[in-house]
Amino acid sequence: IVALAFPHNPAGNWYQQFLPFPTGGQVRDICFVDSLLGFAVSDSSILKTTNSGDNWTVKQTGYYIFNRIIFLNTNTGFASGGNNTLLKTINSGENWTPISLPSFFPFDMSVVSQDSIWLVNTNGLTGGVFRTTNGGASWQQQLNLGSQNPNHIYFYNKDTGYTAESSLYRTTNSGLNW
Repeated sequence: IVALAFPHNPAGNWYQQFLPFPTGGQVRDICFVDSLLGFAVSDSSILKTTNSGDNWTVKQTGYYIFNRIIFLNTNTGFASGGNNTLLKTINSGENWTPISLPSFFPFDMSVVSQDSIWLVNTNGLTGGVFRTTNGGASWQQQLNLGSQNPNHIYFYNKDTGYTAESSLYRTTNSGLNW
């Protein structure tokens, strides 16, 4: 059993959560759809809880380094990470299907809809900001800042988004200008 590290019960009713083995390293991201249904990613696993995190089950493992998980609703979610990985589920994490990507390690992801997905990669030559408007059938590079490529991205809607590394950039026209 792997546990989130809390040496004692801190104030405010926090308590330690236990994760099933193997989680494959540290927990890198969590996402809750409601007060009961949640998901987490570790270095090599996608985990699911249906009881507010009291119990977790492993839903996907592999030679991935997951770093981000986002759910649009109770059924549709995306997980991204190393080994050129972007996975999609349409049945609440029970099964995951790969989505084809350009050859890079997505550092962060923002999902606006099933069709509109944004990824960032920090590689100075081939990285930058990438988007798909057709669910991953094709990808377009929207921004490349060389050695200052971003490592975080967030889109509020299909037009307005932010990306950051050492500087913060904003677009209000779906990535045409930053």
